[in-house]
Amino acid sequence: EKENVVTIHYQASFINGEVYDSSIEKEPVSFPLNAPRGTIKGLHEGIELMSIGDQYKFYIPAKLAYGNSSPEGSPIPAGSTLIFVVELISLSTFDGTQL
Repeated sequence: EKENVVTIHYQASFINGEVYDSSIEKEPVSFPLNAPRGTIKGLHEGIELMSIGDQYKFYIPAKLAYGNSSPEGSPIPAGSTLIFVVELISLSTFDGTQL
């Protein structure tokens, strides 16, 4: 499958509503959708369902996020369910062609 680059705005929070990461006040984030460590599995699977301009809220269980380990230096406790609000801004190929 061809490697596509997605550009999103996101807000990430814990189940209690505490926001721990967000691109909203900053630049949108771009990453290869199919990179092995491009993003967590649950977010990858969710973004694949989106069309440009969509805004979705995903509830991602730990097994589709970081499981029972916490990313090094991260505020995310092991076993956390994460909530992502994602806006899909663009989808392009690696050479920049918009899809």
